[in-house]
Amino acid sequence: IVRAPYQASGSYIEQFIADRTDWIVEHLRKLEQKNRQCNDALPVKKLSNNDIKKLADKACSYIPGRVAHFAPLVGVTYGRITIRNQRTRWGSCSSRGHVRIHWNTVFVTKSERDYLYTHEAAHLTEMNHSPRFWQLVEVHCPGYKRARTILHSRTLGFL
Repeated sequence: IVRAPYQASGSYIEQFIADRTDWIVEHLRKLEQKNRQCNDALPVKKLSNNDIKKLADKACSYIPGRVAHFAPLVGVTYGRITIRNQRTRWGSCSSRGHVRIHWNTVFVTKSERDYLYTHEAAHLTEMNHSPRFWQLVEVHCPGYKRARTILHSRTLGFL
């Protein structure tokens, strides 16, 4: 799938793709290799709709309490907490102080969740990823780098 600005011409898009063919092929190869590795892993039970509902309910009852725990530690207040099924983000935060957390956090470890909650709480003070933001995260979550690396390696859309 190629996404481009509405005003981009077809010839511009085709040239853009042609100029980056090697990069595209290399990344498709890596993705195919990663998919093969996943398929070679231990078999995973496919979750039923009922299983997914139970996990989502668990997320809805658990996540708000954890966000409420971490916000005062970072020294912030927040607005609404929403449990989402976002495509690409574990969490996000709006300038109005609303926090959104992906319900799949029920599948990650406590240290990864704690990093995520701290990360989003820190955004209520610093709405960017500046050095000040990362200092704030590190103060309240000293092992954040490992948890961040693990979360970045995980895929959200596995259900």
